[in-house]
Amino acid sequence: MNSTGDKLRALRNKYNMTAQELADKLGVTAPAISLWEHNKREIDNSTLLKIANIFNVTTDFLLGAPAFKPTLSERDEKDIQKRLELLMNDLDSETGLAFYNGDGEMDDETRELLRASLESALRITKLKAKEKFTPNKYKG
Repeated sequence: MNSTGDKLRALRNKYNMTAQELADKLGVTAPAISLWEHNKREIDNSTLLKIANIFNVTTDFLLGAPAFKPTLSERDEKDIQKRLELLMNDLDSETGLAFYNGDGEMDDETRELLRASLESALRITKLKAKEKFTPNKYKG
């Protein structure tokens, strides 16, 4: 089930809906539904959004994006903040990496930019790890 048409047909069948019933809900004809399901015509964006709402799915799902999108839990957020504080403290120590001219302290603006970059990197890393290591049975 790769194409949008395949997904549309599967959803319609899952909800025991005829092509005519879906057509009526969308304000189109049953032949239009058939053309979409057989991948002979593309669905315009506004209709795609209506279909997503009818079947309670995302447009990303209909367009073929992966169904599983990892999210960060409250615990993940706390872990990120804890790790970020450790990294920033390491940078502030005398043995820490010098990011500002090698012999001076970082100014507040540079420190905040570095903090934001590190936090972003930690979030991305945590999300990628969840995506990679979450067992398939939990990916929906």
